[in-house]
Amino acid sequence: MDGLERWRILRLHVEDQVPLAALAREGGIGTRTLQRWHQLYKKDGLAGLDDTARTDKGGRRTDPATIATIERLALTRPRPSIATLHRLTSEECLCDNRPAPSYATVRQIVQALDPALVTLALEGPASYRDRHELVFRRRAERPNQIWQADHTELDILIVGANGKPDRPWLTTVMDDHSRAICGYMVFTGAPSSLNTALALRQAIWRKTDPGWAMCGPAPFVETRETNLSLNKETVKKLRRAARETGESSLVDLAEPLGHLVAGDAWAALEERRHVGYHRWRPQSLVGGVATINPWVDHGDGTPSMEAGHHSGHTPPTLKTVVTEAREGYDALSNAMDAVLQAFAPALTSVGVRAR
Repeated sequence: MDGLERWRILRLHVEDQVPLAALAREGGIGTRTLQRWHQLYKKDGLAGLDDTARTDKGGRRTDPATIATIERLALTRPRPSIATLHRLTSEECLCDNRPAPSYATVRQIVQALDPALVTLALEGPASYRDRHELVFRRRAERPNQIWQADHTELDILIVGANGKPDRPWLTTVMDDHSRAICGYMVFTGAPSSLNTALALRQAIWRKTDPGWAMCGPAPFVETRETNLSLNKETVKKLRRAARETGESSLVDLAEPLGHLVAGDAWAALEERRHVGYHRWRPQSLVGGVATINPWVDHGDGTPSMEAGHHSGHTPPTLKTVVTEAREGYDALSNAMDAVLQAFAPALTSVGVRAR
């Protein structure tokens, strides 16, 4: 009943002097209720007859300690029934000289618990991540912001390496925003971080199929169509891209590569490739094949070639090359071990789940 309906009843008393007792008998409304309406009308006019919200609306008058007790018991495993919760809470309130809540109050408090909190407490972190983490906390707003990686065992049989039937595994990398497959890997044996890394590599690079346009973000695909050289410039780009994400785990992922390219073993191997490979090209380094044009134009249309250019390059001994290669390989192996150890935390920090 709103204020206008109350006024239509009360105006018979205010304007026509009908007794409140008669209005109560005819309208089926209590005399004390009519008296209260009359007092509100004399105090605030028609506005006093409107409904007013309670000052404690939306809050609970239940003791905070009682609420904490109900929530604590409701988040224990195995979860008690509402009747058991009400009985245990009433016993504790009796011991602490606090008023016991009603059954309805206990049920309302339990039903108001955060579903994510209930899942985490009763079913564990794995169920919490599957049900709530990506939905509520990690939602991509643009392509290439979040990728998801997952493994599944295919329902087909192939002939394995040992000649016996085997079921292959499929690892996929999917863009969370567009739901497009960016990369995949088919293999036999158990899933591993190495197979996930290979699928992720395919997801990053541009594809040869023009119909498969999905690829990773800069700095990987803007200027290079092939593999990046592992040198200081590449690591500088990786570090800059990692810092821009704000994820410390990605910064840690690039650190082993930074130590590798800054070390003497990798620098010697890179220098050996630089000299040994490039010295037979016209744009070679000093000490390689001459960079000048050997043909000389005499102005009469009969060019001649000046012969006798000799390189000042002294080839290394076999022992030197083998030593440099072994030290460079050892340094690379140690760096990649560190990268693989930091790989799983880095995937988790950017929202890629590998199960």
